[in-house]
Amino acid sequence: MHTRTITFLIAVGLCLAIAAPAAADSISYIKDGNIWLTTPDGSRQHQVTQAGGYSFASQADDGTLIGLFGRRLHRIDPQDGRILADFATPVSGEANGNSVVFEGPFDPAISPDGTKVAYSYMSRSYYTDPGCTPPYCTERRIEVGVGYSHGDRLTPWEEPGLGRQSGWTHPSWIDNSQTLLSERSVIFGNTDSIIDTVGNGNQAFDYWFNDDNAWYLHDGEISRDGKLAAWVGQAPNGMTADIIAVYRMTGRAPALPEACFHYVKPDGSFDSPSFSPDGRQIVFAHKQGNNPGIHVGPLPDVSGGCALPSAEAKMLIPGGAEPDWGPADVPVAKKPEDLDDKKKLALRVRKGAKLAAALRKGIVVTLKPGEAGKAAGAAKAGKAKVAKGAAKVGAKGSAKLKLRFSQKAKRSLRRKRSVRLAVAVKFTPNGGGAAQTASAKLTLKR
Repeated sequence: MHTRTITFLIAVGLCLAIAAPAAADSISYIKDGNIWLTTPDGSRQHQVTQAGGYSFASQADDGTLIGLFGRRLHRIDPQDGRILADFATPVSGEANGNSVVFEGPFDPAISPDGTKVAYSYMSRSYYTDPGCTPPYCTERRIEVGVGYSHGDRLTPWEEPGLGRQSGWTHPSWIDNSQTLLSERSVIFGNTDSIIDTVGNGNQAFDYWFNDDNAWYLHDGEISRDGKLAAWVGQAPNGMTADIIAVYRMTGRAPALPEACFHYVKPDGSFDSPSFSPDGRQIVFAHKQGNNPGIHVGPLPDVSGGCALPSAEAKMLIPGGAEPDWGPADVPVAKKPEDLDDKKKLALRVRKGAKLAAALRKGIVVTLKPGEAGKAAGAAKAGKAKVAKGAAKVGAKGSAKLKLRFSQKAKRSLRRKRSVRLAVAVKFTPNGGGAAQTASAKLTLKR
């Protein structure tokens, strides 16, 4: 394959982007441990999370984000950073038995429709030969792969329709049912990239291709219109991931693509190439060397064959990392009074409950905080606490909390004709954030 090379120059000073028609799309990225969104021209940034701790994020078509927080996945509302779901993967634990140690998940990618997440993992298996002579009795085997999960909950690999694929990493969604996987773990005998149909089973996939002019292709992505593909690679004489290799698609994969050109930056390394929804630009991160950050470069019309871009990549977000380009717009910042309204905890207790039934079964409180977390409540008769309870609030953001009376309260209240109660509930969201409180009055009659 023959390619053309473009020296990648960084614009110093103002954060410039390639001129392009206005579009309601956005680029998610990581900076200082938080998830951010920016318009493609860099004119407006929106900080999604505030508490830090995030190392990777990707976005669905509606803007919903999946963030990597330690070894757990967070499904996040792009408007205010609310954690809609906080869940683990089969590799999130430290060990599986005594012989297999997992690392991961890494680089989670949410599907365009937001229903699924693909993530990379690595495992180290240890086997001790009981008949050998120490110290060379333990063998170690390293395996990498990609696991698939529902987009809001822990999903075992055995679950039909999802599963895993071993041997490659760096998943990128082609559509809602297929992924592009790259960075092979076995150098000889395997291609750099494969096409995986989700749910077909481990080791059921389509081999794709290698390129002798761009070694060790990984972190690949295919544009939405199917005309272009891009990978991080290294030049044949290079030692780091020093090129963004762009190819012209000649048909739907696994048809072989045609190598077009490279973005090159000899003093650093690249990662996370991502196409704009219209296929006219590409964003990627420059990780090392001078002026690390996120850069945007132009892409030519390749319908008639390969061609050089009309300009060079420009700095967009200094210090940013892990960009992902999606079709959803950057949220408009809400006014403080709107945010206050968002945080008000909706609370409801059923009126007309009978005292005897409540003492026996408890009081049911319906709460709607709008996000996942934990709730605890109590009821007082005068100054005395007479009932309490706790509940988990799931990803739907609503739950029923039952307050049960203590034995002492049952004895003291069962002969009364009516009891006036003050109910108070405290909700704490998952993953941090300010707690919310709410209260209500309730009268129980015989």
